[in-house]
Amino acid sequence: MDTAAHFALTDTEHLDVLIVGAGLSGIGAAWHLQKKCPGKSFAILEAREASGGTWDLFRYPGVRSDSDMYTLGYSFRPWKEAKAIADGPSILTYIREVARDHGIDERIRYGYRVVAASWSTPDARWTVEVETGPDRIPRRFTCNFLWMCSGYYDYAAGYLPEFAGMERFGGRIVHPQKWTDDIDYAGKRVVVIGSGATAVTLVPAMAEKAEHVTMLQRSPTYMVARPSQDALANKLRRRLPIKLAYAATRWRNVLLGMYFYQMCKRKPDKVKSLLLGGVRQMLGPDYDIDTHFTPRYNPWDQRLCLVPDGDLFNAIKEKRASVVTREIDTFTKNGIRLKDGSELEADIIVIDYDQSTITANAGTDSLGNRVGYPLFKNGTELYETRDMVYNFKTKKAKISEVVTKQNDGFLHGKTVYKSENNELYSVGNGYTTCNLAHPHFRIVSTKIKAIPAASCGVFKKEG
Repeated sequence: MDTAAHFALTDTEHLDVLIVGAGLSGIGAAWHLQKKCPGKSFAILEAREASGGTWDLFRYPGVRSDSDMYTLGYSFRPWKEAKAIADGPSILTYIREVARDHGIDERIRYGYRVVAASWSTPDARWTVEVETGPDRIPRRFTCNFLWMCSGYYDYAAGYLPEFAGMERFGGRIVHPQKWTDDIDYAGKRVVVIGSGATAVTLVPAMAEKAEHVTMLQRSPTYMVARPSQDALANKLRRRLPIKLAYAATRWRNVLLGMYFYQMCKRKPDKVKSLLLGGVRQMLGPDYDIDTHFTPRYNPWDQRLCLVPDGDLFNAIKEKRASVVTREIDTFTKNGIRLKDGSELEADIIVIDYDQSTITANAGTDSLGNRVGYPLFKNGTELYETRDMVYNFKTKKAKISEVVTKQNDGFLHGKTVYKSENNELYSVGNGYTTCNLAHPHFRIVSTKIKAIPAASCGVFKKEG
């Protein structure tokens, strides 16, 4: 049975607004909708069986925010906990309390997975195809406004790169997104691959029980220590009305963040010196800061990692954790061999790579054209996606030929897009590294253009 016939078997329910996702964003969207448009009908479609999104999904040791809750939290709901850099369970409680207190939890439909959406210009409405429950029973909705609050991570699986020799490793390989209660790391040797926010959280948390934790990174990340509690915010909360204290702290942190970002862009060398000076102060003058904590880029060219209460640095000073900056050659039976010939022995290897990102499946417009974003896979392997229609300044542009990979390791666009006036365009990606959730393509020229293979996908030929 084809998809159209499959969904045609069900009745259609119409709502003014459909919100997709019952996490931090979806609950916030629902609150604002109720507040500003009280007469509008709406529902929240949540694919999982629980609310909270990321904060319900992630269960790894030490899971926490890497932003303060005065800016990450809702403007309408003061954060009342002492810790501004909050742990995952506290954030989850905060989200669910908002949903409960404002009746939003009654609007959530659990186990409703959106699989396709299409827009009709004549009807001025969306048609949304949904599968419900373990049996994937089809449902169809229509709505005037479709509010996507589902994030861009693939909740089904985190991105797991294929390192050479992984099958030989005699221990356990874990992705933080798939952390389960049966993972016992007490008294064991742990290697965490990566140096992003998750690794910076995992390493000190696991070091409390593990024999030793090694953070293995290919290159360093800028890190900054900060108290988990905001002393001024806690003081204001004791002396001022709670909403006033919260608003003051929120705006102070927003403005400080903006100021710091501008400083990073205008005086990167000065900020770099301050950041590295802070790390040196935490680890001492004899630690090799240049190798392990000095990135090749300027501050805020990539995200900074927050180290609450200096917990990572404390674990390193106490020899419970260490940092190795090398490239991986292969996994071995007992651990990981590096390209310099040295080997890290491990009982558990945690791979802290970015979570996989996905986009919504393509739908159809009122004329029957396929519309939607292409779906990419991380890495340099190239995969076909569904046919796609883009609108460049009201001109529909259809994929007309395949993008091919040639021996030079690049993709070459061959008259990929055709507009309504039959002009032909090659395809270019607007990002140096592909943002898989929002691959905004742009018309680049009417000539063949080489595109890095890691940044693009391969498309199906029309027809």
